[in-house]
Amino acid sequence: AGPAGFYTAIELAKEAKANEDLRFQVDILDRLPVAGGLVRSGGVAPDHPDVKAVQNRFRQFLIDQEGAEERVRFFGNVAVGLLPGQDSLVQERDSVLHVSLPALRMCYDAVVLCCGSEADKRLRIPGSDLQGVFSAGEFVRHFNAGTPPAYDGDDSHLRFDLHHTKKVAVIGHGNVGLDIARVILKGPDVLKTTDITERALKTLKSSTVSEVHLFGRRGPGQMAFSNKELREMFDDIEKPTVYARKAHILELNEASKEEVEASRPRKRMLQLIAKRAKLLTEEEMDQRLQSADGEPDGGRATFLHFFSSPVAYSGVDGRLTSVEFERTALTGEAGRQGARGTGEKYRIDGCSAVFESIGYEVMPLQGVPLERGRAAHCGEGRLVDGEARQPLQGLFVSGWFKRGPGGIIGTNIWDAKETVRVFVEDLRAGKIPLSDKQPFYEGIDDLCKETGTSGLVGLQRSLAIEEAEEVRGK
Repeated sequence: AGPAGFYTAIELAKEAKANEDLRFQVDILDRLPVAGGLVRSGGVAPDHPDVKAVQNRFRQFLIDQEGAEERVRFFGNVAVGLLPGQDSLVQERDSVLHVSLPALRMCYDAVVLCCGSEADKRLRIPGSDLQGVFSAGEFVRHFNAGTPPAYDGDDSHLRFDLHHTKKVAVIGHGNVGLDIARVILKGPDVLKTTDITERALKTLKSSTVSEVHLFGRRGPGQMAFSNKELREMFDDIEKPTVYARKAHILELNEASKEEVEASRPRKRMLQLIAKRAKLLTEEEMDQRLQSADGEPDGGRATFLHFFSSPVAYSGVDGRLTSVEFERTALTGEAGRQGARGTGEKYRIDGCSAVFESIGYEVMPLQGVPLERGRAAHCGEGRLVDGEARQPLQGLFVSGWFKRGPGGIIGTNIWDAKETVRVFVEDLRAGKIPLSDKQPFYEGIDDLCKETGTSGLVGLQRSLAIEEAEEVRGK
């Protein structure tokens, strides 16, 4: 029940309203008791309420559907996929109903999987087991009240101790990395009026961090930031300074110059850094990397490092203290440049926390073939088997589960339109057999009645949870 699922349901409702021959009952299922997915508890930072406001549209859509003849319903606490050793259609654990995909297909004529990409990609380099090495997703869930797919109720191993150091590192040049840097550097006084979690405020109150270093394998011409997020590092932090190596910003190779000229957003980002960042010589940057003093005079600093590939973490008594990098160089033509190692090494010292922000990947789901880090589909949303490439009848995909992690929230609108279009084509062509004799024809709630499970959270209970959260947060 994230953006992909909601936009798919909204498109289905539009089709039903516009075409008298189409009638649907749509159930939106979510692993959590409250809808929202990535917007609510995944990847949207708490200081971006304008982005999170799309939740209000989703909520109102569900409310408007109450009582409609062909309505859209919401059910929370439903996880699609089997628990280890599960051999029943549905099993309840800690109030969450775990339903196999075959069981789900016994409840519905068609299933659209909008499961996202919930697994954090990891580097798995030497030293990855040190205390202080985290995935970006772990910290994002820390400040957004999210839980990982296999959450067992115990996150005591995630001790975000930011009071042992002046500096932390983020691996990856994307918006999630900037979110982490911005949240840490903004601090609790600014963020306490947002919907950030209490546990995250406690972490930030004890933080002594004044520098966040962001590292990327390629150059400034290949940054994956958005202009808005990068500009916030200059404008939305008290006493901010952004640093970069002068040569990296001012001396692009020919292929990178072509890429920048062909992309207005990248050109604007590079101009922003060149104009407003403090550009350091190689010697000056190396001194800052090895210093343990942090940013002087109570300032907050963001360091943008390019051409850097992490190779090892080092520590003392099981705790991270430094990160070693190999310098890289770009090879290839414009638009296809890759980073190769040069053999030259350097490190950042006095660093007790590192966040690996290198992307997400699809969680395996029994019965769903995967390829290239996403569900195997025909290109338009029909799920296909892995070898023969034949459509799997009545199974569709949308969102990150369909295209892989990338894009903005609005990208899911076009994804949903495409998936719903091929769904309607299959329905009208008779490729989705319709029957009122399925074992659980009334959907997931019918299955729960038959199996004696009672963990479902319907819309009204879900809204009550949200209301209680808002009252407690004031």
